[in-house]
Amino acid sequence: MQPTINIDISLDKPVYNDEEKIQGRVSIEARPTCEIDSVEARLYGIADAHFTTDGRQFVNKRVIIDELSEIWRNCSLEELLSLDSAGPSSQKLSVTQLTLPFTILLPPNLPPSFYEPLSLVTVRYSIEIRILKNNTCICVQHLPFAIQPPAPLERPSIKQADSIHSREFKYPKDRSIVVECRLRKNQFTPTERIDARIGVYNRWKASLRYVHLSIVKCIQIEGQDCTGKSEKKLVTVQTTGVGLPFEKKKVSVRESYSFEPQFNIPALCPSMSIPGLVRCDYLLKVDVGTSHTCILATLTIPITIVSESSTPTIQDDLVSLLDMPSSTPSSPNSSEASYSASPPPPTDFITQSNNPNLRATAVIDLLA
Repeated sequence: MQPTINIDISLDKPVYNDEEKIQGRVSIEARPTCEIDSVEARLYGIADAHFTTDGRQFVNKRVIIDELSEIWRNCSLEELLSLDSAGPSSQKLSVTQLTLPFTILLPPNLPPSFYEPLSLVTVRYSIEIRILKNNTCICVQHLPFAIQPPAPLERPSIKQADSIHSREFKYPKDRSIVVECRLRKNQFTPTERIDARIGVYNRWKASLRYVHLSIVKCIQIEGQDCTGKSEKKLVTVQTTGVGLPFEKKKVSVRESYSFEPQFNIPALCPSMSIPGLVRCDYLLKVDVGTSHTCILATLTIPITIVSESSTPTIQDDLVSLLDMPSSTPSSPNSSEASYSASPPPPTDFITQSNNPNLRATAVIDLLA
């Protein structure tokens, strides 16, 4: 009879900082009893980008981290005293139920988790639990998690002057539109209120009924085709924004008007960069025109979005947007492995989870 092993992995939280300890637990249940001699944990991270230009496929994959550590080994007293861990253990544990805690220290300077469907770029991490018998892996279980290191925030002083960004757009017959944006700072955290003042001076021939403030995500990807030729692609993603106050319908000809929009940073991934692979930046954009389909002037201002460990919203966003696909258990020695869970989604599918802890469970049938 083929034994069936149920592997359950849980982590203490879904989002970690670099240089932080991952506290987890793996529960193993076998029916009937199965002999094993060790359990390993693998920390794995990969950055993956692919895009198409002029019918050519460009890809770029990079392993960020791949570290294997042993979290449990069944040793005899003689093996323990000799401190000799080389070779398979002479002692096999007949497992019916086994629960093991584990701790993994994340190294410094890990790039943050990242996912953007339109750019076809992912940066993802997972914990892989491997069960061994005679130094041969008999089954594997994966659990995704997210990394989002907090960045130091620039705290503007009370006396710090606002930055003023202004541009004049000239048209024939001495007509023009002046767009101005006054900012207290250019570094923000997700969901933070933008302290900005927008000004428009209309010297065009008609009223301006559309003044819109939004954020644009700019993602630059770099990949190589089958011949090794490198290519870069820029993907821009428009986010939602706000317009004129409800009581203000238009900016009339020769009118100068300014207002403070009620606008908060959306729950966006922080600015990030992996040299030679992907870079994500943000622009604060002010569009001015007669309507949303007739834009006459656009002012853009580079801004930076960072995260704080004390910001819960970015953690919720990472769980829902940046998780790796759901766990993909496998049995290296068997092509007939069956799973109690539904088949995993494709690699570009992101799961939604309201569970504060990450957990992966699967039942794996093993060959005797």
